[in-house]
Amino acid sequence: MVVAFVAALTSCASSDKASPEGLVPQAVLDAGEGDTQSTLRGPLVRARNVVLFIGDGMGFGHLDAARSFANGNTAPLIMETLPVQRRMDTRNALGQITDSAAGATAFATGRKVSNAVLSLALPGDGRPLASALELRQASGAVTGLITRETPIVDATPAAFAAHRPSRYDAAEIAHQILRVTRPDFVAGVAAPFADVTAALEAGYFTLAGADPLGFVSIAQPGLHRVAWLYEDRHAPPLDELTSTALAFLSRHEGGFFLMVENEGTDTAGHANDLAHIVEAVLTFDRAVARGLAFAQARQDTLVLVTADHETGGVAIDPGTARAGQLPQHSFSTFGHTSDHVPVFAFGPGAEELPQLVQNHELFNWLAP
Repeated sequence: MVVAFVAALTSCASSDKASPEGLVPQAVLDAGEGDTQSTLRGPLVRARNVVLFIGDGMGFGHLDAARSFANGNTAPLIMETLPVQRRMDTRNALGQITDSAAGATAFATGRKVSNAVLSLALPGDGRPLASALELRQASGAVTGLITRETPIVDATPAAFAAHRPSRYDAAEIAHQILRVTRPDFVAGVAAPFADVTAALEAGYFTLAGADPLGFVSIAQPGLHRVAWLYEDRHAPPLDELTSTALAFLSRHEGGFFLMVENEGTDTAGHANDLAHIVEAVLTFDRAVARGLAFAQARQDTLVLVTADHETGGVAIDPGTARAGQLPQHSFSTFGHTSDHVPVFAFGPGAEELPQLVQNHELFNWLAP
């Protein structure tokens, strides 16, 4: 792994992708840090393409609520039809309830960190940790980051493409994403430091809003990098963003890595708003359906669906499930919880996931 990574970084030096200096692959970090770093081997069968769906804050109660509303609890959601189904422990390096920065960093780098940290060895010596996205780039793959209701500098996407001690350092995070790591496809709400102007200056072909012509524009030959940065009120549907990214990235013969986040499940959980939880989960489920259909049509794509943590402590009364109606329900908090979250998987290596996945172990299925 170490030799391959060094060789890949050397080969990248002559490409148009800049590589962050000093990145440390998780495999070469010093041993002796207990359960903060993953020792679980990855799957024997490696997927050429990986699509990671993250429902921010989405726990089992969120799924129960959406299923109850959608069909009266008589049929599974699309994501619940994936053949491999597991649970995940989401705690951070200190054994505490995680935030999105630490949760996504665990996925991205194979190491548990402190809250608010983005892909640095903290606790530890603060070294930058190579992410699965960066390792995929180094192996010759193209990459993408999608988040629909928040900017690309937000914690979850940022953990895959930036390295900062604080998730709130938006200017430097944007610089690292757009000018250093440079994923081939990014989409999110426009924000200071991460808007159309910033993306244009960084050499991206840019789109704004939900104009259907945008989908046609992305298909043009010779297009190498796309940034779809829109005002929140003009957000394209998440399933359409997903399909567009899949079509764009899959043109590349070297494989791809795509992360798709839905922020609405977390926002609604913090607000204890079950109606918007249901809406967000069903929106997310439609995007998962696009990814699953893509993977089912081929043999080389791993689809993973999970959450960085649970938000709200959502619980519903299954006896009140009625299609088109919100079930009786309760919340235990306006914040995050340590509840286990679901993991659904389809494709090469999926069956090798352990029954209880530690969040940093997922890295072994994302990295090349």
